[in-house]
Amino acid sequence: MRYKIDFGLAFAICIIIMILGQVWTYLGELPEAFTYGSIVYKVVATLFFILTNLSIGTAAAIVFYFMQQFIEKKKTFETYTDLRADSYQLLYVNMMILRDIHGFEELKKGQQRYADFFYTLDAPLLFEVYKNIQEKEFKNNLKEYF
Repeated sequence: MRYKIDFGLAFAICIIIMILGQVWTYLGELPEAFTYGSIVYKVVATLFFILTNLSIGTAAAIVFYFMQQFIEKKKTFETYTDLRADSYQLLYVNMMILRDIHGFEELKKGQQRYADFFYTLDAPLLFEVYKNIQEKEFKNNLKEYF
């Protein structure tokens, strides 16, 4: 079983921490609001510095994870594209043979539009003609052809 991991909330929290770290840095230019405020500011600034660096690393890891998933999915898609191209090539070779068999004259009509080529739009036409022809009739037509 595959689990779907959702990093949306973690990524949003990392971005918010990075923004708050920058805002806290700009607050250091203001004068002290209360006694020992400088010490409190420096402690919180140090904590924000650590959290910001952790957030940057976590956000980068999330981005790289999704980049890796995208590359993996693209490789899988290329495999399916190659398989699809091979399947269509096999189908078109068979369509070139079937167009000369009695009962499949509909394929010649589609081929006249494209000057001796079959396209993806002709595949449903082949399946429709095949559904309409009887099995015994198809076998007899194949015997006559060969």
